[in-house]
Amino acid sequence: MSISQKMNEFAERSSWIRKMFEEGAKLKQEFGAENVFDFSLGNPDLPPPPQFQKTLVSLAANEAPGVHAYMPNPGYPFVRDAVAAQLSIEQGITLSRDEMLMIVKPKEVVDTMLQNIFRIRNVLDAVILVVGFTTVLAIVLVFTLSVRLRRREIGTIFRLGCRKLTIARFLGAEIGII
Repeated sequence: MSISQKMNEFAERSSWIRKMFEEGAKLKQEFGAENVFDFSLGNPDLPPPPQFQKTLVSLAANEAPGVHAYMPNPGYPFVRDAVAAQLSIEQGITLSRDEMLMIVKPKEVVDTMLQNIFRIRNVLDAVILVVGFTTVLAIVLVFTLSVRLRRREIGTIFRLGCRKLTIARFLGAEIGII
């Protein structure tokens, strides 16, 4: 029994990146790892340098209190300071740690932002539809009132010998002008 329907959906729907990773593993088995260049999921084609390994081991061995604890929501202050300093140099503007937000799951953040954008777009589409409908309704109302007010004028033009088709063209041109 699953914890939630959402977890079932996550398990059933794997991402295309995950599918590429799995396909790379199959190709390595079929053609040999030396013949497949798999860059999915950030897989490097070279091992990390020894300096990286040493740094990783020293960081993992650090037993200072709180060093391996969960970080505050906006991120570690020293990381936010470093990112702000680097971006200030790169962009030529002054940024502080308070303007930095470290996101652990950028995919979810981008997905949420896109959902909000599309939600706003749907609202704007509805507003445009209502304004468009109201505009068309106003034009129909103006035209109908114009014809009503000019009914005697149109009757006089017809009695003077103007054909109904010509009168219709005249009214059509009026609509086109509006």
